[in-house]
Amino acid sequence: MDPLDADACREINEALQAWRQGDYVVGVQWFVFRTDVARPLTPDGAIAAAEGIDTAEAKVLGFMAVTQICDIVKRWGVILVTICSSGLSCG
Repeated sequence: MDPLDADACREINEALQAWRQGDYVVGVQWFVFRTDVARPLTPDGAIAAAEGIDTAEAKVLGFMAVTQICDIVKRWGVILVTICSSGLSCG
């Protein structure tokens, strides 16, 4: 897979500018996430870990941004976001 070109990066950066704390998307989506193979937190993570893989994919009903605005509105490639599944506490 080739890296994103300048136009694609610009499109992503423009889309990120509109996201704010509490924004959400509803609808069936596929979400790719990293898992700790030694201690997976979700059933999908456990399946991946059993195969020795630290990347899993889960079907979700939507996403919500629960963070500070400054954590989201950054340039693509620089953003760091921690994701928690519902029912889990991340601190």
